[in-house]
Amino acid sequence: MDIGDVFGQVDSHARRMALGAEGKGQGAGKFVVLVIKCAACKRKLWKYDKIGQGEVLRCHKDRITRMYEVKEEEGKVKCLCGKDVGIDKGSHIKMIGKAFTYTGTKRNS
Repeated sequence: MDIGDVFGQVDSHARRMALGAEGKGQGAGKFVVLVIKCAACKRKLWKYDKIGQGEVLRCHKDRITRMYEVKEEEGKVKCLCGKDVGIDKGSHIKMIGKAFTYTGTKRNS
């Protein structure tokens, strides 16, 4: 799956999250996401629905809810400043530690 393919999945993922796994709403379509940013320039890269309290080691492409400014070169995901932030592994992006920061809250379920 290409980074560009993620855009088509954003709407369907947001719809699933608003309805919840059992089709029950989570309260006015609200769900919590992390904003992944470049550690070098602090530019927003994407919004990610993180499930669980563990570290952000990889970002599954079907959980990316919004893409900002990212480019892909030679299988690496890069910020526009040129910093490598991850490696494209097909269904997910393997994150490079200390190359990114995030803000937001992780879901527990």
